[in-house]
Amino acid sequence: MARTLAGNLTGYAAVMQRRDEIDWLRELANADRRKWRDTLYAKIDELKAADPKWETWYDDDRNIPPTFKFNQQEIFPILARINTRILHVQIRDEQPHL
Repeated sequence: MARTLAGNLTGYAAVMQRRDEIDWLRELANADRRKWRDTLYAKIDELKAADPKWETWYDDDRNIPPTFKFNQQEIFPILARINTRILHVQIRDEQPHL
């Protein structure tokens, strides 16, 4: 394995090292997406338990996109909307009906 003066690998060894780094970064990104997907699905399950008409609200809410990637930037606003809906339903159900 040849190295540059700075100590970096050269040639095929450098290509293989870079490939391994890219594979590791992809796996890290996939793990992050799985985490956000699981978080969203858990929150949707909580919404289902709180609101029997959850699907109509979810489909009609303009702040929840029809498709999205499971990353933090897209999931945070959706989780906030679902939390707001759950609180709204809980407060509404606690109010006495006259």
